[in-house]
Amino acid sequence: MGSDKAKILLVWGYHRKGWIEPFEKLKKDFDFVYLDHLERADEEQSLVDLPRYYWMDYKSPYQLLDDIQPDRVIFMSITRSNAMALNQACRHRRIKTYILQHGILHPFSFYLENNQKEMSHLREQGKKWQSALNKKQQWHFLFFLLRAMRWNNLNPYFFFLRFLIGKKVHGENLQLLLKSLASEATRPHKYLVFTKENAGLFKERDGAKDSDFIELGNPFLDDFFQEPAQDIGQYYLLIDEPLAYMNDPNAEGFFKQEEVIEFQRKLNDFARSKGKKLYIKLHPYSYGNDFYLQDENIVHFEDADTPKLIREASGIFGSTSTLLIPAIFLNKCILFKIWDFSEFAADSQQWGLVQSLDFHRFSKEDINFEAFEKRKEQLQLMIDKYMYRIDGKAIERLKEALQHAD
Repeated sequence: MGSDKAKILLVWGYHRKGWIEPFEKLKKDFDFVYLDHLERADEEQSLVDLPRYYWMDYKSPYQLLDDIQPDRVIFMSITRSNAMALNQACRHRRIKTYILQHGILHPFSFYLENNQKEMSHLREQGKKWQSALNKKQQWHFLFFLLRAMRWNNLNPYFFFLRFLIGKKVHGENLQLLLKSLASEATRPHKYLVFTKENAGLFKERDGAKDSDFIELGNPFLDDFFQEPAQDIGQYYLLIDEPLAYMNDPNAEGFFKQEEVIEFQRKLNDFARSKGKKLYIKLHPYSYGNDFYLQDENIVHFEDADTPKLIREASGIFGSTSTLLIPAIFLNKCILFKIWDFSEFAADSQQWGLVQSLDFHRFSKEDINFEAFEKRKEQLQLMIDKYMYRIDGKAIERLKEALQHAD
Protein backbone atom coordinates (compact mmCIF):
# COMPACT_ATOMS: atom_id res chain seq x y z
CA MET A 1 0.00 0.00 0.00
CA GLY A 2 1.48 3.35 -1.04
CA SER A 3 2.15 6.23 1.30
CA ASP A 4 -0.33 9.11 1.39
CA LYS A 5 2.49 11.50 2.34
CA ALA A 6 3.80 13.93 -0.26
CA LYS A 7 7.05 12.69 -1.80
CA ILE A 8 9.67 15.43 -1.72
CA LEU A 9 12.95 15.23 -3.60
CA LEU A 10 15.69 17.04 -1.67
CA VAL A 11 18.47 18.24 -3.97
CA TRP A 12 20.54 18.64 -0.87
CA GLY A 13 23.73 17.59 0.89
CA TYR A 14 23.33 14.98 3.60
CA HIS A 15 26.86 14.79 5.02
CA ARG A 16 26.38 17.65 7.50
CA LYS A 17 24.12 17.21 10.50
CA GLY A 18 23.02 20.84 10.55
CA TRP A 19 21.81 20.70 6.95
CA ILE A 20 19.47 17.73 7.42
CA GLU A 21 18.03 18.51 10.84
CA PRO A 22 14.74 20.14 9.67
CA PHE A 23 14.03 17.22 7.33
CA GLU A 24 14.81 14.64 10.01
CA LYS A 25 12.20 16.31 12.23
CA LEU A 26 9.61 16.20 9.43
CA LYS A 27 10.15 12.59 8.30
CA LYS A 28 6.82 11.51 9.76
CA ASP A 29 5.03 14.15 7.68
CA PHE A 30 6.73 13.78 4.29
CA ASP A 31 8.35 11.07 2.20
CA PHE A 32 11.81 12.55 1.67
CA VAL A 33 14.41 11.25 -0.78
CA TYR A 34 17.82 12.76 -1.53
CA LEU A 35 19.76 13.70 -4.67
CA ASP A 36 23.22 15.17 -4.18
CA HIS A 37 26.30 13.27 -5.38
CA LEU A 38 27.12 12.73 -9.02
CA GLU A 39 27.86 9.04 -8.51
CA ARG A 40 27.58 6.57 -5.64
CA ALA A 41 31.38 6.33 -5.54
CA ASP A 42 31.53 10.03 -4.57
CA GLU A 43 29.51 9.43 -1.43
CA GLU A 44 32.02 9.35 1.40
CA GLN A 45 29.51 9.93 4.19
CA SER A 46 25.75 9.80 4.65
CA LEU A 47 23.92 10.87 7.79
CA VAL A 48 20.48 9.79 6.54
CA ASP A 49 18.70 6.44 6.29
CA LEU A 50 16.46 7.55 3.41
CA PRO A 51 16.63 6.68 -0.32
CA ARG A 52 19.45 8.42 -2.16
CA TYR A 53 19.79 8.97 -5.90
CA TYR A 54 22.74 10.01 -8.08
CA TRP A 55 22.86 12.43 -10.99
CA MET A 56 25.00 10.35 -13.34
CA ASP A 57 22.45 7.53 -13.29
CA TYR A 58 20.16 9.65 -15.48
CA LYS A 59 20.62 10.91 -19.03
CA SER A 60 17.91 13.54 -18.80
CA PRO A 61 15.93 15.38 -16.11
CA TYR A 62 12.75 13.73 -17.37
CA GLN A 63 14.22 10.26 -16.89
CA LEU A 64 15.09 11.29 -13.33
CA LEU A 65 11.55 12.53 -12.65
CA ASP A 66 10.02 9.42 -14.16
CA ASP A 67 12.08 7.23 -11.83
CA ILE A 68 11.69 9.20 -8.59
CA GLN A 69 8.22 10.67 -9.23
CA PRO A 70 8.37 13.48 -6.66
CA ASP A 71 5.40 15.65 -5.75
CA ARG A 72 7.70 18.57 -4.97
CA VAL A 73 11.41 19.38 -5.19
CA ILE A 74 13.52 21.40 -2.73
CA PHE A 75 16.84 22.76 -3.97
CA MET A 76 19.71 24.00 -1.86
CA SER A 77 20.48 26.25 -4.84
CA ILE A 78 19.90 26.39 -8.59
CA THR A 79 23.36 27.50 -9.65
CA ARG A 80 24.60 24.51 -11.66
CA SER A 81 23.49 23.30 -15.07
CA ASN A 82 22.08 20.01 -13.76
CA ALA A 83 19.88 21.80 -11.22
CA MET A 84 18.75 24.28 -13.91
CA ALA A 85 17.79 21.41 -16.19
CA LEU A 86 15.82 19.67 -13.42
CA ASN A 87 14.08 22.92 -12.48
CA GLN A 88 12.98 23.42 -16.11
CA ALA A 89 11.70 19.85 -16.38
CA CYS A 90 9.75 20.30 -13.14
CA ARG A 91 8.13 23.45 -14.51
CA HIS A 92 7.16 21.56 -17.65
CA ARG A 93 5.67 18.76 -15.53
CA ARG A 94 4.00 21.29 -13.18
CA ILE A 95 5.93 19.99 -10.19
CA LYS A 96 6.41 22.74 -7.59
CA THR A 97 10.04 23.60 -6.82
CA TYR A 98 11.56 25.52 -3.91
CA ILE A 99 14.86 26.95 -2.80
CA LEU A 100 15.25 26.70 0.98
CA GLN A 101 17.60 29.31 2.42
CA HIS A 102 20.23 27.70 4.63
CA GLY A 103 22.50 30.55 5.75
CA ILE A 104 22.74 34.32 6.04
CA LEU A 105 22.52 35.92 2.62
CA HIS A 106 24.64 38.90 1.66
CA PRO A 107 24.15 41.47 -1.12
CA PHE A 108 24.99 40.34 -4.66
CA SER A 109 28.06 42.61 -4.61
CA PHE A 110 29.49 40.59 -1.69
CA TYR A 111 29.44 37.34 -3.66
CA LEU A 112 30.70 39.07 -6.79
CA GLU A 113 33.64 40.55 -4.90
CA ASN A 114 34.49 37.25 -3.23
CA ASN A 115 34.32 35.45 -6.57
CA GLN A 116 36.81 37.93 -7.97
CA LYS A 117 39.06 37.65 -4.89
CA GLU A 118 39.10 33.87 -5.18
CA MET A 119 40.19 34.08 -8.81
CA SER A 120 42.90 36.64 -7.94
CA HIS A 121 44.10 34.41 -5.12
CA LEU A 122 44.44 31.47 -7.49
CA ARG A 123 46.32 33.59 -10.05
CA GLU A 124 48.73 34.81 -7.35
CA GLN A 125 49.51 31.16 -6.60
CA GLY A 126 50.04 30.44 -10.27
CA LYS A 127 46.93 28.27 -10.40
CA LYS A 128 43.89 28.20 -12.64
CA TRP A 129 40.32 27.49 -11.65
CA GLN A 130 39.41 23.92 -12.43
CA SER A 131 36.00 22.37 -12.59
CA ALA A 132 35.26 19.74 -9.96
CA LEU A 133 33.83 17.68 -12.83
CA ASN A 134 35.93 15.49 -15.08
CA LYS A 135 35.45 15.72 -18.86
CA LYS A 136 32.97 12.84 -18.95
CA GLN A 137 30.83 14.50 -16.28
CA GLN A 138 31.02 17.90 -17.98
CA TRP A 139 29.75 16.45 -21.26
CA HIS A 140 27.09 14.45 -19.41
CA PHE A 141 25.59 17.53 -17.80
CA LEU A 142 25.85 19.62 -20.94
CA PHE A 143 23.59 17.08 -22.68
CA PHE A 144 21.50 16.75 -19.49
CA LEU A 145 20.75 20.47 -19.78
CA LEU A 146 19.98 20.23 -23.50
CA ARG A 147 17.60 17.31 -22.88
CA ALA A 148 15.41 19.54 -20.73
CA MET A 149 13.99 20.63 -24.10
CA ARG A 150 10.70 19.24 -25.42
CA TRP A 151 9.30 19.86 -28.90
CA ASN A 152 6.26 21.54 -27.40
CA ASN A 153 8.50 23.65 -25.15
CA LEU A 154 11.57 25.15 -26.81
CA ASN A 155 12.42 27.54 -23.95
CA PRO A 156 15.10 25.15 -22.61
CA TYR A 157 16.75 25.19 -26.04
CA PHE A 158 17.05 28.98 -26.04
CA PHE A 159 18.24 28.83 -22.42
CA PHE A 160 20.89 26.29 -23.47
CA LEU A 161 22.21 28.75 -26.06
CA ARG A 162 22.27 31.54 -23.47
CA PHE A 163 24.12 29.22 -21.11
CA LEU A 164 26.85 28.50 -23.68
CA ILE A 165 27.22 32.19 -24.55
CA GLY A 166 27.26 33.17 -20.88
CA LYS A 167 29.98 30.63 -20.09
CA LYS A 168 32.06 32.09 -22.91
CA VAL A 169 31.52 35.71 -21.85
CA HIS A 170 31.77 35.39 -18.07
CA GLY A 171 34.13 32.45 -17.80
CA GLU A 172 35.04 31.81 -14.17
CA ASN A 173 32.70 34.47 -12.76
CA LEU A 174 29.78 32.35 -11.58
CA GLN A 175 27.81 35.25 -10.14
CA LEU A 176 27.77 37.28 -13.36
CA LEU A 177 26.87 34.12 -15.27
CA LEU A 178 23.92 33.46 -12.97
CA LYS A 179 22.68 37.04 -13.26
CA SER A 180 22.89 36.87 -17.07
CA LEU A 181 20.81 33.66 -17.01
CA ALA A 182 18.09 34.93 -14.64
CA SER A 183 14.81 33.44 -15.85
CA GLU A 184 12.28 30.75 -14.96
CA ALA A 185 15.07 28.24 -15.52
CA THR A 186 17.01 29.57 -12.53
CA ARG A 187 14.08 30.55 -10.31
CA PRO A 188 12.00 28.07 -8.30
CA HIS A 189 8.26 28.27 -7.83
CA LYS A 190 8.87 29.75 -4.36
CA TYR A 191 11.82 30.77 -2.20
CA LEU A 192 11.53 29.61 1.42
CA VAL A 193 13.51 32.33 3.20
CA PHE A 194 14.37 33.49 6.69
CA THR A 195 13.00 36.96 5.90
CA LYS A 196 12.19 38.89 2.75
CA GLU A 197 14.61 41.60 3.82
CA ASN A 198 17.52 39.15 3.91
CA ALA A 199 16.60 37.73 0.49
CA GLY A 200 17.90 40.63 -1.60
CA LEU A 201 20.38 38.37 -3.39
CA PHE A 202 17.52 36.48 -5.03
CA LYS A 203 15.95 39.74 -6.17
CA GLU A 204 19.11 41.24 -7.62
CA ARG A 205 20.67 38.09 -9.10
CA ASP A 206 17.64 35.96 -10.00
CA GLY A 207 15.02 38.66 -10.65
CA ALA A 208 12.71 37.34 -7.90
CA LYS A 209 9.80 39.40 -6.57
CA ASP A 210 8.42 39.77 -3.03
CA SER A 211 5.51 37.52 -4.03
CA ASP A 212 8.01 34.71 -4.73
CA PHE A 213 9.05 34.53 -1.06
CA ILE A 214 7.59 32.62 1.89
CA GLU A 215 9.03 33.78 5.21
CA LEU A 216 9.80 31.02 7.71
CA GLY A 217 12.46 32.26 10.08
CA ASN A 218 15.48 29.98 10.28
CA PRO A 219 14.45 26.29 10.55
CA PHE A 220 18.08 25.31 11.21
CA LEU A 221 18.17 27.29 14.46
CA ASP A 222 14.93 26.29 16.20
CA ASP A 223 16.76 24.36 18.94
CA PHE A 224 18.62 27.48 20.05
CA PHE A 225 15.40 29.16 21.17
CA GLN A 226 13.71 26.26 22.96
CA GLU A 227 15.80 25.86 26.12
CA PRO A 228 17.28 28.35 28.62
CA ALA A 229 20.94 28.34 29.65
CA GLN A 230 21.66 26.23 32.72
CA ASP A 231 24.80 28.01 33.92
CA ILE A 232 27.82 29.89 32.59
CA GLY A 233 30.75 27.68 31.63
CA GLN A 234 34.38 28.42 32.29
CA TYR A 235 35.22 29.12 28.67
CA TYR A 236 35.00 31.58 25.78
CA LEU A 237 33.76 30.21 22.46
CA LEU A 238 35.15 30.91 18.98
CA ILE A 239 32.77 30.02 16.15
CA ASP A 240 35.30 28.96 13.55
CA GLU A 241 35.26 29.83 9.88
CA PRO A 242 37.57 28.02 7.40
CA LEU A 243 39.66 31.07 6.57
CA ALA A 244 42.98 29.42 5.67
CA TYR A 245 41.77 26.12 4.25
CA MET A 246 38.52 24.45 3.32
CA ASN A 247 38.29 20.69 3.04
CA ASP A 248 36.20 20.99 -0.10
CA PRO A 249 36.99 20.75 -3.85
CA ASN A 250 38.25 23.94 -5.51
CA ALA A 251 38.08 25.88 -2.25
CA GLU A 252 41.01 28.02 -1.19
CA GLY A 253 41.27 29.95 2.05
CA PHE A 254 41.83 33.70 1.89
CA PHE A 255 44.27 33.87 4.81
CA LYS A 256 47.58 32.18 5.50
CA GLN A 257 47.80 29.52 8.16
CA GLU A 258 50.07 31.69 10.32
CA GLU A 259 47.52 34.52 10.26
CA VAL A 260 44.82 32.25 11.64
CA ILE A 261 47.16 30.83 14.29
CA GLU A 262 48.13 34.34 15.42
CA PHE A 263 44.43 35.29 15.64
CA GLN A 264 43.68 32.26 17.80
CA ARG A 265 46.78 32.87 19.94
CA LYS A 266 45.50 36.33 20.91
CA LEU A 267 42.06 34.96 21.77
CA ASN A 268 43.66 32.21 23.83
CA ASP A 269 45.82 34.74 25.67
CA PHE A 270 42.69 36.71 26.53
CA ALA A 271 40.85 33.60 27.76
CA ARG A 272 43.83 32.50 29.85
CA SER A 273 44.11 36.00 31.37
CA LYS A 274 40.53 35.53 32.62
CA GLY A 275 41.31 32.08 33.98
CA LYS A 276 39.17 30.36 31.34
CA LYS A 277 39.50 27.96 28.43
CA LEU A 278 39.12 28.80 24.74
CA TYR A 279 36.64 26.47 23.05
CA ILE A 280 36.63 26.41 19.24
CA LYS A 281 33.54 25.09 17.45
CA LEU A 282 35.02 24.01 14.13
CA HIS A 283 33.27 24.64 10.84
CA PRO A 284 32.48 21.33 9.06
CA TYR A 285 34.95 22.28 6.31
CA SER A 286 37.64 22.40 9.00
CA TYR A 287 37.02 18.92 10.39
CA GLY A 288 40.10 16.74 10.40
CA ASN A 289 42.56 19.62 9.95
CA ASP A 290 45.48 19.76 12.34
CA PHE A 291 47.04 23.12 11.53
CA TYR A 292 45.12 25.11 14.14
CA LEU A 293 46.86 26.43 17.21
CA GLN A 294 47.51 23.56 19.61
CA ASP A 295 47.51 24.47 23.28
CA GLU A 296 46.44 22.77 26.50
CA ASN A 297 44.06 25.67 27.13
CA ILE A 298 42.22 25.15 23.80
CA VAL A 299 39.50 22.58 23.17
CA HIS A 300 38.33 21.89 19.60
CA PHE A 301 34.82 20.61 18.87
CA GLU A 302 33.47 19.02 15.71
CA ASP A 303 30.03 17.48 16.24
CA ALA A 304 28.82 19.13 19.46
CA ASP A 305 25.76 20.46 21.26
CA THR A 306 26.23 23.89 19.71
CA PRO A 307 23.16 25.54 21.32
CA LYS A 308 24.47 24.53 24.76
CA LEU A 309 28.00 25.72 23.91
CA ILE A 310 26.65 29.12 22.86
CA ARG A 311 24.22 29.54 25.77
CA GLU A 312 26.75 28.71 28.46
CA ALA A 313 29.90 30.45 27.16
CA SER A 314 31.32 33.46 28.98
CA GLY A 315 31.35 35.23 25.62
CA ILE A 316 31.40 34.48 21.87
CA PHE A 317 33.92 35.31 19.15
CA GLY A 318 33.08 35.11 15.46
CA SER A 319 32.94 36.80 12.06
CA THR A 320 30.06 36.06 9.65
CA SER A 321 28.72 32.60 10.57
CA THR A 322 24.95 32.12 10.68
CA LEU A 323 25.44 30.73 14.20
CA LEU A 324 26.20 34.28 15.32
CA ILE A 325 22.52 35.20 14.96
CA PRO A 326 21.37 33.07 17.92
CA ALA A 327 24.64 33.87 19.69
CA ILE A 328 23.79 37.58 19.64
CA PHE A 329 20.42 36.86 21.28
CA LEU A 330 21.68 34.32 23.79
CA ASN A 331 25.07 35.74 24.75
CA LYS A 332 27.50 38.60 24.19
CA CYS A 333 29.50 38.59 20.95
CA ILE A 334 32.61 40.15 19.52
CA LEU A 335 32.80 40.14 15.73
CA PHE A 336 36.09 40.31 13.86
CA LYS A 337 36.18 42.04 10.50
CA ILE A 338 37.56 39.71 7.83
CA TRP A 339 35.95 41.10 4.66
CA ASP A 340 35.95 44.64 3.32
CA PHE A 341 32.21 44.63 3.93
CA SER A 342 29.73 42.31 5.60
CA GLU A 343 26.17 43.59 5.82
CA PHE A 344 25.43 41.35 8.81
CA ALA A 345 28.51 42.56 10.72
CA ALA A 346 27.79 46.20 9.81
CA ASP A 347 24.17 45.90 10.97
CA SER A 348 25.17 44.21 14.21
CA GLN A 349 27.68 46.96 14.97
CA GLN A 350 25.37 49.81 13.93
CA TRP A 351 22.59 48.45 16.16
CA GLY A 352 24.98 48.26 19.12
CA LEU A 353 24.62 44.51 19.53
CA VAL A 354 28.32 43.57 19.34
CA GLN A 355 31.83 44.86 19.71
CA SER A 356 33.61 44.95 16.35
CA LEU A 357 37.37 44.48 16.02
CA ASP A 358 39.79 44.09 13.11
CA PHE A 359 40.86 40.47 12.56
CA HIS A 360 44.54 41.34 12.15
CA ARG A 361 45.05 44.49 14.21
CA PHE A 362 43.29 43.84 17.51
CA SER A 363 45.10 43.10 20.77
CA LYS A 364 43.77 41.07 23.68
CA GLU A 365 43.46 44.34 25.61
CA ASP A 366 40.91 45.57 23.05
CA ILE A 367 38.47 42.76 23.88
CA ASN A 368 35.71 44.10 26.09
CA PHE A 369 32.40 42.30 26.46
CA GLU A 370 31.13 45.21 28.56
CA ALA A 371 31.67 47.76 25.77
CA PHE A 372 28.09 47.49 24.57
CA GLU A 373 24.62 46.88 25.95
CA LYS A 374 21.98 45.10 23.91
CA ARG A 375 18.58 46.79 23.94
CA LYS A 376 15.21 45.32 23.08
CA GLU A 377 14.52 47.68 20.19
CA GLN A 378 17.90 46.88 18.57
CA LEU A 379 17.30 43.15 18.97
CA GLN A 380 13.96 43.61 17.23
CA LEU A 381 15.77 45.11 14.23
CA MET A 382 17.87 41.94 14.08
CA ILE A 383 14.74 39.78 14.25
CA ASP A 384 12.99 41.73 11.50
CA LYS A 385 15.91 41.54 9.08
CA TYR A 386 17.44 38.14 9.78
CA MET A 387 15.10 35.94 11.82
CA TYR A 388 11.39 36.76 11.21
CA ARG A 389 10.55 35.03 14.53
CA ILE A 390 12.59 33.59 17.41
CA ASP A 391 9.83 31.33 18.68
CA GLY A 392 11.54 28.04 17.76
CA LYS A 393 8.73 27.23 15.30
CA ALA A 394 10.35 27.80 11.90
CA ILE A 395 10.22 24.07 11.14
CA GLU A 396 6.48 24.13 11.77
CA ARG A 397 6.16 26.96 9.26
CA LEU A 398 8.26 24.96 6.77
CA LYS A 399 5.89 22.02 7.22
CA GLU A 400 2.86 24.20 6.63
CA ALA A 401 4.38 25.76 3.49
CA LEU A 402 5.07 22.33 2.00
CA GLN A 403 1.69 20.90 2.96
CA HIS A 404 -0.24 23.80 1.47
CA ALA A 405 1.76 24.32 -1.71
CA ASP A 406 -0.30 26.48 -4.03
